[in-house]
Amino acid sequence: MLRFQPVSLVILLAGVCVFSARAQQASVSSGQAAPAHAQTATPPTSATPTSSTPESQPVSSPLSGTERPQPSGDLNHLQGAPVASVQVRCESIEHPDWLEPLLAQKPGAPLDKYKVRQSVQALYNTGRFADIEVEAERNARGEVALVFRALQSYFLGSIRVEGSADQPTGAQLANASKLVLGEQFTEARINTGTASMQHILRQNGYYAAQIQTSYEWDPPDQQVRVLFTVARGPRAKVGVVNLTGTPGLEIRQFLNASGLEPGGPVSTAQITRALKRLRKKYQKDGRLQAQVTVTRQDYHPENNTLDYTFEIVRGPRVDVRVEGAKLRSSLVKKFVPIYEENALDDDLLNEGSRKIRDYFQTKGYFDAKVSFTEQQTPAEEQRAVVFNIDKGDRHKVLDIDITGNKYFPRETIRERIEVQPAGGLLLHGVFSQSMVARDVQAVVDL
Repeated sequence: MLRFQPVSLVILLAGVCVFSARAQQASVSSGQAAPAHAQTATPPTSATPTSSTPESQPVSSPLSGTERPQPSGDLNHLQGAPVASVQVRCESIEHPDWLEPLLAQKPGAPLDKYKVRQSVQALYNTGRFADIEVEAERNARGEVALVFRALQSYFLGSIRVEGSADQPTGAQLANASKLVLGEQFTEARINTGTASMQHILRQNGYYAAQIQTSYEWDPPDQQVRVLFTVARGPRAKVGVVNLTGTPGLEIRQFLNASGLEPGGPVSTAQITRALKRLRKKYQKDGRLQAQVTVTRQDYHPENNTLDYTFEIVRGPRVDVRVEGAKLRSSLVKKFVPIYEENALDDDLLNEGSRKIRDYFQTKGYFDAKVSFTEQQTPAEEQRAVVFNIDKGDRHKVLDIDITGNKYFPRETIRERIEVQPAGGLLLHGVFSQSMVARDVQAVVDL
């Protein structure tokens, strides 16, 4: 059951007194299907609203269309007055009498402002109402007639996005809105969802896009079907490209390497490809620590262009060599993760040492040892990493013996072991320290 807490308590004293409490709005996010909230109800008296919602315009809904009196008094003025009658009224509920037993304030009892507030809370606790007002009218005999006027809550029944066939698609925009079917409808959440969709559209170059929002209300099931209609407008073009930092490239070289071209269409995918191509170029030049980022994007509505500012720190050239044994450069790049991580630190180099050692051990050099040293020029424009390999003598795995086992068949254990004895095409068997560690853990996990 949804629970709502009133955040404002107001009373009017001018013949008719009104006590108003607004529920905290529950947050809503994205989904596919919503359960019906069954109750006997009649449609709202007003026509089904349809609203246009630019980001600066509020959403029109049954929850916001009711005019509420302005506070001008205090409930204390009616404290202790006899209560002649207590009623609950809701335009969309045909027979609200079943709610009256929930109220702490009873007819025939003196008016108690705390019981009035408890009654409002009890109505909120049903999860059916988004806003509740209490009207108190005093007759000539000094008795008070209380009326609790409630506006029921609505829940998201469907979410559709039309007018955006390609990137970003309607489904992508709906996901970006983070609206979840079945959760409570609030104006604030719709506005937040619309802003999220606008953000995705801008990322793809549609800076002039407009989103219109319309609703179809279903009072019997307390559901609202939301339709977002997107008018994307023309896509922005790439404007001026600026470089900061230490790119080491002229602007034309940069544009050729990145694939960007002034006048071309703006999109997130294009920038992602450009960054990937630039990092690959610097890596090919041996600058494994190169950092390339987009630091600014400036949109110009007068000509629908987007200027980019790239910050590039190319870093020093890194030369990786292997001494003591032959190892193809493709295997060095495979085993040493500095190429994949675009970083250079001891953890990555130690991991590379272990992988190179394991490689030679699988070739029969079971005693292989690998270490590394780093050298750097005073100008810090060149760094050298040297992996020193001591292969040792070549051996072969003659046999694998399993002892101490009392619970599992030998075949069950053996099939989990990577280490293999020599035989057939395995001239030296298969062995490495890392394999042995994994085999031990596999047996322990049985």
